[in-house]
Amino acid sequence: MEKVAALLVISLISISSGTDVPALIWSPNRPLSDLPDVFAGHAVSTADFQNKYLRPLSSGDVTALVVFLQDKLSLDDFTHYADVYNPDSNGGAFENVKEFMDEHFSVQLPQVKSPSKALETLQKTYSGKVQELEAPYDVNSLSLVPEKTNLIVVHLPKTQTDAPAKSIVHSDKLIAKVLSGLARHEVKYTAIYTAHSPSQETADPLTYKGRHLLQEPTPPPEPSGPGYNESLWVNDTQCGALYALGLQIVYYENGAKKMANLAKITDRNFQCGNASDPTGNEWTLMFDKPANVSISNITLRLNFTIKPMTQNMDWYIANAVLSYTGKLSQNDSGDSTELEFNAMDIWAPRGMSYHCAVPDPIRQLNTSMSNVTLLFRKLQVQPFDVKNGRFGLPWDCVGFFTAPIWMALFSIIILLIILAYGLWMILSINVMDRFDDSKGKTITINAQE
Repeated sequence: MEKVAALLVISLISISSGTDVPALIWSPNRPLSDLPDVFAGHAVSTADFQNKYLRPLSSGDVTALVVFLQDKLSLDDFTHYADVYNPDSNGGAFENVKEFMDEHFSVQLPQVKSPSKALETLQKTYSGKVQELEAPYDVNSLSLVPEKTNLIVVHLPKTQTDAPAKSIVHSDKLIAKVLSGLARHEVKYTAIYTAHSPSQETADPLTYKGRHLLQEPTPPPEPSGPGYNESLWVNDTQCGALYALGLQIVYYENGAKKMANLAKITDRNFQCGNASDPTGNEWTLMFDKPANVSISNITLRLNFTIKPMTQNMDWYIANAVLSYTGKLSQNDSGDSTELEFNAMDIWAPRGMSYHCAVPDPIRQLNTSMSNVTLLFRKLQVQPFDVKNGRFGLPWDCVGFFTAPIWMALFSIIILLIILAYGLWMILSINVMDRFDDSKGKTITINAQE
């Protein structure tokens, strides 16, 4: 388990790009000490993987170089499914791969850039025999040439997105099946386990700017339409992006609090400005009719602008207007209604996205006619400088001094006061010198029996 766990340690201190894939190498017959070492955080290039790993492994005393190709594989797969936190683990979903790595000569490469491209180049120029093995993965169908090293490319089944763990377990058993078949034929081999692409794409590194927390991952595009299920996701390469787990209209009817869930965006309109334009961006989002209220033509208009004379060119929502047709509360006329809200607390420095797991309710400016609030769930929004359809670093709504921080500071201050008082008491202790003068005559007391 130590070698699989080493991949986890390296993954915690490395930043991979969108083409980096791990590669595991092992051989029961050939020592691998001649392969170059890899430093933590360093990604092996495609050319280096071909020239410094594939070519040396495809020559020598072994009869076959077996390359197991998965469609997708990442370091996170070992973190999630290899049970690396358990010192007595058998490898989890990678049970057979762990056994091969532990019992044979082995090398792990945490990050290799496009290893499948290096393999394709090797196949075109390979002097030995190249064979590909697919389902049903029958080793007896291979015709190996004993005089040269045979290159065997095993195409593993595609990973099921809804059940990745089962797919990994199935591939792990197929790897054991192929290698046990080669062992029965007394074939000396070296095995490589890698993939075409990573199973999880990573975001491009962004420039650090100010306070930030961990970024929320960019939600994937919806299978159909701009709204799907109850999550809200809009993305425009010119204007910006918004994601929310949900949006609710909170209103009161006969003194009772009620909620209308805006579950789907039916249309949207962006009037795009730029960060230097004081009018900013104006987004208009049209929502489907909620199921439990008699309103329709629901539109939310958000106006983003830049705070003047701010150091970081902070953006904020200058105006938020909800309009609908119908009667939401008893004060509504039943015709078209527009309600203006105060959403100026939603702001962030330019180039960053506002993020809040539990946003405060967006309250209405004038509550004389009605008392309606908007409530987002898990909101992340950025109107300017969205690059490649991804949010910038998040500016979180959590303040610098939360309730737990204040409690800790208060406790520390109390303890420091007690410590200071104790030190002052110790330093204030004086020696009794009233009856002992070093410059005067010594006091002598005669004692007789």
